[in-house]
Amino acid sequence: MDIQKDELTKEEDRGKKYRLAFLNHPVEDDDVDYKSANLFVGKGDDFSVSLVKDILGMANSGGGFIVIGFKEDTAKRIVPQKPIDEMVLASYETTKLSQFVNHYTAGADRVRLTVHKDELDGQHYPVIEIFGFEKRPFFCRSTVLSQNSKKTLLKEGVLYIRVPGAQIVEVASPDDWERLIDICVERRRGEFLKSFNSLLQETGLSSKQLASESVSDSQKKEIEQWEKKNRDEVKKNLKVNGFKDDAFFESTHYLVESKKNWSSPDLLEVARKSELRNTGWPIGIVPRGDESAKPMEDGVKAIMASSDTFDYWYLRKNGSYYFARVYREDTMQKRQSDDGRRVDNKPILYFEVRIWRIAEIILHCTTLYRQLGVASTEKVHIKITHNGIAGRTLTARDPDRSLIGTYTAGAKKSVWETEASLDKLNAFYGDFVMEASAKLFEMFDFLKLEESVYKGIISEFLNSRL
Repeated sequence: MDIQKDELTKEEDRGKKYRLAFLNHPVEDDDVDYKSANLFVGKGDDFSVSLVKDILGMANSGGGFIVIGFKEDTAKRIVPQKPIDEMVLASYETTKLSQFVNHYTAGADRVRLTVHKDELDGQHYPVIEIFGFEKRPFFCRSTVLSQNSKKTLLKEGVLYIRVPGAQIVEVASPDDWERLIDICVERRRGEFLKSFNSLLQETGLSSKQLASESVSDSQKKEIEQWEKKNRDEVKKNLKVNGFKDDAFFESTHYLVESKKNWSSPDLLEVARKSELRNTGWPIGIVPRGDESAKPMEDGVKAIMASSDTFDYWYLRKNGSYYFARVYREDTMQKRQSDDGRRVDNKPILYFEVRIWRIAEIILHCTTLYRQLGVASTEKVHIKITHNGIAGRTLTARDPDRSLIGTYTAGAKKSVWETEASLDKLNAFYGDFVMEASAKLFEMFDFLKLEESVYKGIISEFLNSRL
């Protein structure tokens, strides 16, 4: 068996799956852009030259993807075009595009890119994968005016960069330079670690291991202490409001090795913009009126409590976030009992509701950091915990999805956590939701659901709007 070839095939499969996520869920982000199905002429026409600017901006921002064959509809949604002319599809070719882009690049370094032809619903789309610079960013070597309007499309000596908001701009502001410097430092750091790693291999260690042990361990301990402090406050409030102090689920996420900081007013505005309207009571909802979110010394905190619900969240200035909520299944049983209806008081969890909530937690996490302007290449540590599950029975809320057999949890809690870049969380969103859900369902007599069940429920969540 050729192990190296097998690993290469796996990497190609992961890359294809990553790109297909852009086709299935088209949303412009820091490292993903969408263009209409224009013919790539590569002879100084306006579209070809504008594409060079976009590619230089992507390369100087750590890399990214440009998907050809999508446009905005009347509702400002990005949708695929069909059909795409075969001449347009054939005009996007790696060598031809590379040569054209590098004609406008100053210095000896060359922009690295690859053109993929990926399929969605029987239609192939060109997906340009742009790699970030290795040693130094790319400057433009020529000034080019539009053939139609005489507008400047490219400017000699300028360094372009892609900024939050999916825009390509000339590096000019302090924020732009800081972003570029961060990328440069990371590139040089990676180059140093690569060389240093070869010296450590004989000892069985790697620079990656040393770096993670020296930096992330102390950060993780601090987060765990902060998480425990929040959990203790949640339990205390649950008792005061008549709930069981162990019957809740929680999530914690934070930026790995980040030194960024935001002000409390900015955090509150970001929290509002990060609310997902897929459910009637979204995770991380910013309360209005008397129960307003409160400014804290290190961030913003909100507590919402009533006779049948309890929410708690805390967003710190360094971007770390904690959330807790009682189980909806418990409050539904309580409400039915209060209404005089006959209720089976055995504690349950609906597996569809759990998948919805896990899907919402992960999507809220990536949305929050996007609203904060965090680069999509930054790593996030995310953790989801379901407390007080011992003795609960897993069942279906929808009679058409009823489970065959009885599945009861023996463990007191289930914990799932992972560490990934924001772009990976977005690209493999469905996989992460399935992984986190499956970890919970394992506690219920090793229950395994078909992938089609997960995909159907995740799709329902993403398409829901309230």
